[in-house]
Amino acid sequence: MDQSNKINRREFIGSAAAVAATISIVPSHVIAGSGKIPPSDQITVANIGCGTQGLREMGDLLQNPRVRVVAVCDSNKFSTDYIDWSANGIRNDIRKVLGDDSWWDNVPGIPGGRDVGQAYVEQYYGKNKSTKKYKGCA
Repeated sequence: MDQSNKINRREFIGSAAAVAATISIVPSHVIAGSGKIPPSDQITVANIGCGTQGLREMGDLLQNPRVRVVAVCDSNKFSTDYIDWSANGIRNDIRKVLGDDSWWDNVPGIPGGRDVGQAYVEQYYGKNKSTKKYKGCA
């Protein structure tokens, strides 16, 4: 066998260490992209409670670039019969955050429940993607 193609243990370890050092020196802002906060610097949050108060507070979480909402939880799956101070207050707040004036257009009542919370999160994160789709909220 040709000896010129063989690599000894020292050369292999030296090459492997050089590759590992190169990968680990890449700053996290390079991975995230210009002007973005890298995932390692974000706080991941599960929003527990998707009733009137939970949905009202979720908008601030979604708009904060240092926070990533990854899950929602509520014992209620879906409802349109929540009670609130105004008939369209929560709906209008969600529309403003999403930038979608047609959200909840043909649905009567006040939204609530984990399906509504999940749809809210996924539509918010999806609006900045080229596909306009996001599936990452459990």
